[in-house]
Amino acid sequence: MEKYTQKKLLGKGGFAKVYLVVDNTTGREYAMKIIDISRIPPENYQSEIRLFENISKLSHSNIVKYETSFIDKINKNCIILMEYCTSSCLYKIVADLFRLLRKYNKHKESISEEVIMELLIGILLGLQYIHQNGIIHRDLKPQNILMDDAGTPKISDFGISKTLENSKQYSKSIVGSYVYMSPEALKGEGCDTSSDIWSLGCIMHELCTFQVIFTLTNSYHMMRSIIISS
Repeated sequence: MEKYTQKKLLGKGGFAKVYLVVDNTTGREYAMKIIDISRIPPENYQSEIRLFENISKLSHSNIVKYETSFIDKINKNCIILMEYCTSSCLYKIVADLFRLLRKYNKHKESISEEVIMELLIGILLGLQYIHQNGIIHRDLKPQNILMDDAGTPKISDFGISKTLENSKQYSKSIVGSYVYMSPEALKGEGCDTSSDIWSLGCIMHELCTFQVIFTLTNSYHMMRSIIISS
């Protein structure tokens, strides 16, 4: 940790905080995600590290580059060092699709078909790449699509991703952001690569209409029916 100097807080949520840091040796900037793992059994630490080691090997223009990850056993944190996506003036975006939506909505402007098409193609290419490498994201949402200075969308935050041994292997835990989750994931029936495509469809609907296609109320009733029927 002494190798890096924190410059500012970029965001926080749940058990994680993300800081802009600078490498004291090279002067290069990174985004450092610090995840509180105090509630995770120590025997599970290595499986989490192995996942991020696999992700750090990925290299694609539409995927945020993960540099390294390690466990800070003293402070019980998982440290993930990744590419820092700076803000961009292109398309009037700030740093991610969530802020893009908020910015356009504030100025009562629609997002052009050309911009939406470019975003769709970029995200699809990123998803195709991680799926071909046996990884499902499981939490695709506007906040997890970052942008670089060229306006290129980059999929980020693989915190609840899972590595698949093959395309028929499912992850059955109910995780993710409810309004973007596929029906099978909400029902606890498991999810696969097609669940990520469902989430992308929800994002595209929101970019076109500035409205989420499914609300928390819809998701709540779905979850409630699952609990009652079980």
